[in-house]
Amino acid sequence: MVVEAIRSGWNPLKIVLGPLWIKDTEGILMNLDRGITVRRASGQEMERISRLKTAPSIIGCFEIPDFSQRFQEARKSSLPSTKDLTPWWLVADRIQDPGNLGTMIRIADWFGFEGLICSPDTVDCYNPKVVQASMGSLFRLPVHYAELNPAELRRLTGMHFFDLMNSNQTFTEQSSSQEMPWIVASMPGGMDLNRIQFPKQGGMLLVGNESQGLSQNVLDLATHRVGIPSFGSVESLNAAVATGIFANSIRQAEVIESEDS
Repeated sequence: MVVEAIRSGWNPLKIVLGPLWIKDTEGILMNLDRGITVRRASGQEMERISRLKTAPSIIGCFEIPDFSQRFQEARKSSLPSTKDLTPWWLVADRIQDPGNLGTMIRIADWFGFEGLICSPDTVDCYNPKVVQASMGSLFRLPVHYAELNPAELRRLTGMHFFDLMNSNQTFTEQSSSQEMPWIVASMPGGMDLNRIQFPKQGGMLLVGNESQGLSQNVLDLATHRVGIPSFGSVESLNAAVATGIFANSIRQAEVIESEDS
């Protein structure tokens, strides 16, 4: 994960090497700026400074970047080129479990989402358990914390989406529109995910709190309320699992459309 952070353009402040550190990383560390502190530590020292049950062989302290446009452009230029994907953003509303958020970050990275926008009361993305669960994806995917309102979502994504809260159009009328990005709320009882044709303009996927779902003010932003059909007796799905199913459906629809054309 330390190597992933360096390769993703994050600025290391200090690197600590335990007695069992992997020699394969030596080439990467040799190319670091000379002003960066690299020191060795004993096994006992690594256990004291690590929060993991089993101390890692290398620990890095990094400067948290601001996900400005400049940083995002530099990040994209440093990553392997990918196919042009429809722009989608993941929006997390009051997610509390660190493992869930870390996995959601990893899913968003896997499916080529533009980034993640979290409500202020979502668990900190730099919580050690979140960092661990993201498995390095946190270093590649921009994560923002902001109030989940139309102005902030437009500012962060650059998307000019349909605003149901300030429109006389009904939900049904807008649901058939393919001209603007969608804001898709993941929720039980919504439209069948398997019957949705996602738009070419992309959009945002809203995922709510593990027990309470989406807050009403965030749900009101949705242009589409969509659910995953159940074939068993389980009452609900884990937030990260639901995110993965939605993300796969979004990209699968894109692949099918590309093949048809």
